Amino acid sequence: MHYSLFSFHFMVMIYFCHSFLDNTEFVLLILQITGLAFSSLSSDYIYVQGVDYEVLCGNWYESEKAFSFRGDSNWLGFSKCPSRDIVGGWCDSGNVFVADIGLEKRY
Repeated sequence: MHYSLFSFHFMVMIYFCHSFLDNTEFVLLILQITGLAFSSLSSDYIYVQGVDYEVLCGNWYESEKAFSFRGDSNWLGFSKCPSRDIVGGWCDSGNVFVADIGLEKRY
């Protein structure tokens, strides 16, 4: 997946144990926040983990959603690498999801 945000270009690679998830866009309606972490790439962006399946990244100042993804069940644990934008979580189903977010190089 590729997302363009102002002058930033994010490339998101999502890895998971099973390939049965569909790749449709999800619209966030209500999110009970259980975790927050600022992006290491740009402090304007923050990762938000909800109590349900949703994890999203958005612009803190502009209140704009950059991208989101979901696990296949409720998160039991979720964390972000302190020095890089790698987020990962363990779902109630036992599956582990890891997203490696980086700036896309343009030539």
